[in-house]
Amino acid sequence: MRATTSACAPSACIGPLWWRYGRRCTLSCTCGDARTPDSVALADRRMVRAGGRVRVPVLRPAERGGPDRLLHCHRPDAGAAARFHRRRRVVDPRACAGPCEHRRGVMSWRFAAAAALVAACSTDPVVFTEPVTFAGGVTVDPDTLNVGHQAYVAYCSPCHGLEGDGRGRASKNLFVPPRDFRIATFKFAATEDGKLPADEDLERIIKHGLDGTAMQSWRNLPDDVVHAIVQYIKTFSPEGSGFRHPRKKISEPLAVDTDPWGPDQREAAIARGKVVYHGLAQCYGCHPAYATLTEINQARAEYDQPPLAEMRPQAWLPMPRVSDSYTHAIPGDAVCEKSSDCEGTNVKCVLGRCEAKNVLLPPDFTVNHVRSGTEVENLYRIIARGITGTAMPAWHGALPDKDIWAIAYFVHDLTTWPVSRAMALKDTLKLNAR
Repeated sequence: MRATTSACAPSACIGPLWWRYGRRCTLSCTCGDARTPDSVALADRRMVRAGGRVRVPVLRPAERGGPDRLLHCHRPDAGAAARFHRRRRVVDPRACAGPCEHRRGVMSWRFAAAAALVAACSTDPVVFTEPVTFAGGVTVDPDTLNVGHQAYVAYCSPCHGLEGDGRGRASKNLFVPPRDFRIATFKFAATEDGKLPADEDLERIIKHGLDGTAMQSWRNLPDDVVHAIVQYIKTFSPEGSGFRHPRKKISEPLAVDTDPWGPDQREAAIARGKVVYHGLAQCYGCHPAYATLTEINQARAEYDQPPLAEMRPQAWLPMPRVSDSYTHAIPGDAVCEKSSDCEGTNVKCVLGRCEAKNVLLPPDFTVNHVRSGTEVENLYRIIARGITGTAMPAWHGALPDKDIWAIAYFVHDLTTWPVSRAMALKDTLKLNAR
C-alpha cells in the first residue's frame, strides 16, 4: 500500500542524486542521525533560496573534506551513512535526503542542484507503509520498497519516468526508447518463455547496463540498493498483470558456467558455431550472413537441409522487424481504449495511450553494439533464452547445449573483426548476389 503526502519542501526532497553534466560531475553526500552545529551550518550554507533559484555555495577545500571524512547533510531520521569514494562517488539512497555537496565547477553544481530538486519535487513523495506481495509469492517489506523508490527517482526516472512508463524528460532525446516497466517485459533478461524475469537477471541488467543505449552501468551502486530498485520497478505493473498477477511464474536464472569448449578449444568452437549459425539455426534470416552461398549450402548439408538457390536480398545487412511488444510515445499522446482507436500504421493502444511500435534492428555483430554484452557467457545466455518480445527465439532445448555455446563463440569472434575484414566480406557477398 502507498501513502502519499502533499508536502514537498526542499528538506523533504530526495537528496542522494547522481547527475552528470559536462565533465563527470557528481552530487555526493553522506548523512548521519545527529544534528551538530557544524552539520547544520554546513547544510544552511549549501541550501539558499534566492530569486526562485537554488544556490549551493562552493565550499573551500578545507571545508570539503576528503574521502575519509563524513559530511552531515542534516536530516534527523536519515539512518545509515554513506561513504565517499575517491574516483566515482555513489551515494546510498538510504543515507540521506537533503542538499548535498558538489565537488566540481560552479556552473556544473548549480545546474545539478536545480535538476536534483526539480526531479525530486516534481511529484508528491510516495511512501510504502505495508508489505507488497508480487508474482511467485514473494513479499517485499515497505522499507525495501521505500529505498527502491528513492533510488529510482534519483537514478532511473529521468529516462524511464516517474510512473515507469518510459516517458521521462530525457526519453524524447533518446534514439533507443527507455523500457516501459508497466508491461513487465524485458528484452535482455534471458527469461523463460511465458514467465517473468528473476530478480537476479534484472539486477544483472542494471549492473551491466545495455551497450549502445543510454542505459549505463550502475555497477557502483550497492547490491542491496539495486535489489530495492528491482522490487520498486515491480510496483509499476497494473493490478492483476505482470508482477501483480497472482499466477504468473518467475523464470529460473540460466547457469552460464557450463562451457564445454573452453579457451583451449576456442578455434574449434568458432568453426562449429559458424556451421550451426548458417546451417541449422539459420540466423541469417534476421542477422547478416557471414558466409558465401557455397559455404551456407555446405553447412546446410551437414543437417540434411536442401541447398539454397540464392541468398535473401541484401543478406549482408540485418532485417528490421516491427515489434508488437515494445512501443514509444508519439506526438499528440492520443487517449484510447483499444488499438483500433489509434490512427496510423504500426500503432497500438498501451494502457490508455496510443503508442508507436518500435522498429527493431537485429545487430550486425561486426559493427553494431550487442546490448547484453559481448562476453561469451552473456551471448550464450541470450542465444539460449532468446530475447523476449522479439523474433529472436530461445534455442535452449532446440539445439544441443554445446552448439549454443559454439554460436556464442562465433558471435564473440565476429565482434572482434577489424572493419577491413568485415567490409571485405560484405563486398564479396554483394558480388556473389549479382
